[in-house]
Amino acid sequence: MVASRQLLLALLVLFSSAALSAAVSTSLVINEIDYDQPGTDTTEFIELKNVGASNINLTNWNLQLVNGANNAIYLTIPLAPVTLAPGGYFVICSTAGTVPNCNQTNGPDNNLIQNGAPDAMGLTDPSGNIIDRVSYEGLIPGYSEGTSAVTDTDAGTTSISRCPDGTDTDDNGVDFVLVSTTPGTANACSGSATPSPTTSGTGTPAPTGTAPSCTSTAGETPISTINGNGAAPNLVNTTVVVRGFLTGAFDAPGQLSGFFIQTPDMLADDDTTTSNGIFVYFGSSRANFMATAVGDEVQVSGTVANFNGLPEITMITSVAVCSIGNALPAVRPIMLSPMAQNLRQYLSMLVSFGPEPLTVTDVFQDDFYGEIELSVNGRRYVPTQIAAPGDPARAVAAANAAQTILIDDGSSRTGSSSPLNPIPYPAPGLSDSNPIRVGYTLTSPLVGDLSFGNSYGFLLEPTSPPASNITFSSATNPRPTAPPAVGGRLKVVAFNLENFFTSLQGPGCSSSLCRGASTPEEYQTQLSKSVLAIEALNADVYTLQELQNNGFNAGSAIVALVNAVNAKVGAGTFDFIRVNTGDGGSPSIISTDPNCNSQCVGSDAITVGQMYRVSAVTPVGVARALTKNIDPDFNSDIQRPSVAQTYMEISTGAKFTVVANHLKSKGSGCGAGDPDNNDGQGNCNLTRKRAAEALVRWLATDPTGSNDPDFVLAGDMNSYAMEDPIKAFEAGGYTNLIRQFLGDFAYSYVFNGESGYLDHALASPSLVSQVTGVGEFHINADEQIALGYASDTGLANPNSFYRTSDHDPLIFGLDLVADNGPATATPTPTPTATAPAPAPATATPTPTPTATANAPVATIPVPCPPATPAPTFPVGGVCDYAGPTPNQCFNSAGNRYICCATACPNTQPGVDPVCSGTPAPVPTACFATATPAPTTGTSGPTSTPASTTPGSTPTSTPPSGTPASTPPSGTPAATTPAPTTTPQVLPVGGTCDPYGSAPNQCFAANGQTYVCCSTPCPTGAPGAVPRCA
Repeated sequence: MVASRQLLLALLVLFSSAALSAAVSTSLVINEIDYDQPGTDTTEFIELKNVGASNINLTNWNLQLVNGANNAIYLTIPLAPVTLAPGGYFVICSTAGTVPNCNQTNGPDNNLIQNGAPDAMGLTDPSGNIIDRVSYEGLIPGYSEGTSAVTDTDAGTTSISRCPDGTDTDDNGVDFVLVSTTPGTANACSGSATPSPTTSGTGTPAPTGTAPSCTSTAGETPISTINGNGAAPNLVNTTVVVRGFLTGAFDAPGQLSGFFIQTPDMLADDDTTTSNGIFVYFGSSRANFMATAVGDEVQVSGTVANFNGLPEITMITSVAVCSIGNALPAVRPIMLSPMAQNLRQYLSMLVSFGPEPLTVTDVFQDDFYGEIELSVNGRRYVPTQIAAPGDPARAVAAANAAQTILIDDGSSRTGSSSPLNPIPYPAPGLSDSNPIRVGYTLTSPLVGDLSFGNSYGFLLEPTSPPASNITFSSATNPRPTAPPAVGGRLKVVAFNLENFFTSLQGPGCSSSLCRGASTPEEYQTQLSKSVLAIEALNADVYTLQELQNNGFNAGSAIVALVNAVNAKVGAGTFDFIRVNTGDGGSPSIISTDPNCNSQCVGSDAITVGQMYRVSAVTPVGVARALTKNIDPDFNSDIQRPSVAQTYMEISTGAKFTVVANHLKSKGSGCGAGDPDNNDGQGNCNLTRKRAAEALVRWLATDPTGSNDPDFVLAGDMNSYAMEDPIKAFEAGGYTNLIRQFLGDFAYSYVFNGESGYLDHALASPSLVSQVTGVGEFHINADEQIALGYASDTGLANPNSFYRTSDHDPLIFGLDLVADNGPATATPTPTPTATAPAPAPATATPTPTPTATANAPVATIPVPCPPATPAPTFPVGGVCDYAGPTPNQCFNSAGNRYICCATACPNTQPGVDPVCSGTPAPVPTACFATATPAPTTGTSGPTSTPASTTPGSTPTSTPPSGTPASTPPSGTPAATTPAPTTTPQVLPVGGTCDPYGSAPNQCFAANGQTYVCCSTPCPTGAPGAVPRCA
């Protein structure tokens, strides 16, 4: 069904183009109350109405709910800061999904309003004055007007309502009667017509009288006049008579309560600012009028309305069939790709889409509203996944919005209706073995009537074929049956489990504390799916997000999951990391709340965890966690502590440190200091950025005492690739492995029809060359939510790993080297879609440190000296060929460039211009050589690095502000003498191999020739012949 019909009707009447009234209006009344239903009251609501002539701003208005047992206020509900137009309605409910036209939700999810004998409510203005009051089932001093209002029954279909609608005589017993519920529309008072939505919200009864004779066109209004510019601005609430051919019938029970009519082609106008179609909406009155069919010429009398941006004829008084069996108007072909086409000229008319291919980009609403989203140009991406925040991201967002169309099912039923709305896509019915996934493509014709809603854009109601016959191809995104091959002796996974809780939602544990399964059956389904996915991934270390934060004892989420995995793959195969006070962990983050089985990591309901294959790796030392107590910029009050654990590969003795992360979400705010800046990064971007910078600083201290430079940050950063937090990690010297191996268009999450990845793996410089591959196991994000463990559709299959979670797991492979040698402070190479070159064949692993007199030379992270990020410039300028950064490197759009001392990357340019081997901006943390002091016991890191110059290398110093260039693995060290052979002089237009022995591109003075150098370019003015330093 059209989502807005059920949930968004009253939003339309909240706003008005008129200026706000200068003074607070007192013409606001409590108009309708439904306080009692059978069993658990889940559809209770309170409706307010503006019965005055001026706008009313509801800022600082409150509803007070009063308990008659003690005359005390048991709940105060602040109203949303919106403006209510004259005649407008405002509905407060507990659950928007169960109450039509709900404008403001207010918990609890059930039993919002008490129904004692008596109870009451009062409406207060911004000054605290009680403007209106209603008591029911008795009188309450201070909250009654005259006699008590009528008693609501628990039938679930009735409410106490002011009749006539909005009338207030200051006597509740006179004003309120028991009638059918009509939230957000005029009260169904005795003798009134069934109300239909109008912009004024007054619910004026349908006009009386009959329409002119069907054989006469006298008094008829052309449809194009009503649907002028798609809004009917001057005819709303006007009674009209219209005529047209019926093109789409959606008036059967359970459908849209109306039909589309269109002017015959011979009478249609050619004005591209008007439409020749309109929707006729009956509400519940369809049975009062004669039957019609597609192809009938009909004449309809009713009132013009503008519902959520869609012009309609409502409050129908007459329907006549003038002729039958007519040929329908020609179908108007529409193409989305130009994105400049004025679709409003086809509103409520027969249209078709094609022949351009259309891709499924969103299936989230398929099970509830029967809607899917299609897009031209393939998968849509989150703007900040592929563009910088701000104007570039806004441009992507605008393009995304212009290239989509929603496909509805022509039904008014939803996932909460009784009976439930059958899931229409794909035909003949959704199941685990017959899915519809994001990335599928449309294969059948697509013809129907074009509808619209301000909240969701253009929508097609299919007619030929109907929704039940629309088909799709899975060839463009087939379901994976196994994870991608990533190579490596070791494999590491980051997996957000979508609230794996052992405590069930329900009495004693609200949805905010227990966020996972609601029933034992849901829990077993979730557990089974999770185990199957973990088994299929077949990794050696797993970082897990959204585990219930209930400790490490029997019954905790991490114990239950690991035990279940071991029961499937073999006893003792996996163990998990404990963060305990007893073994020297991080006591500042341990809670002793009994609900946490004695130990919780942080204060949130969810936490991160790690599990590992005991035959492949063994933990070294204890886990450490980053919280605000270690770095105030890491606000662990509102995000999960990050947990670091060092592992040793058993077969080689090589060590590496894995950090499990789950930064603050975008879903809720972080206060005035960190708002949503509307640049595409969402709420709490600053909180996440500061957390990223804190993590970089923290790892620079080697918190686990690994004395090894190999770090990887894995998990849900709640940030897309181009957002500030990921840039902060990259500025800190960490490489975005997904971008490096998979490119810009990877994804692990789909939200609002846009794909991107929130789940990251970010590697320290020394670890990058040991990564063998990266992949995303697309078993979740593309799948229908109805197949998930929490769906009430009964379609979740516990024997299938598809839709285990809402995030796809990320997997990467490692071939660790036991001793990587001294690391340099050089930034990581520009990300490419090609795996980095392997480590030199001559590299010999260093044995695992033992209790010897002197530990081996190692590298540890240290702070970097201050540096200025290289600026980027708009196209049109040139770099100074005589300066230290002569090389001009462009971004993929060709509209910005950067001046480089090194060569341009030998890969497809990215969204940001970068130099070869140089991230932007300059790292804020580096790695330096350190020799631990002699020890007599267990080896460990020294507190002071031997090198007092962080990030220093024995190479030539690059120009000021330019990062040093790191030779790729296998190239001569910086102390190798310069080549004795003369470099080949090449014409401008090519690039040097950034992975070869001579990556630096140095130009002649005229900029027309260059040479490839193993050393930096000369710092002085270049000569007539290009040369190396």
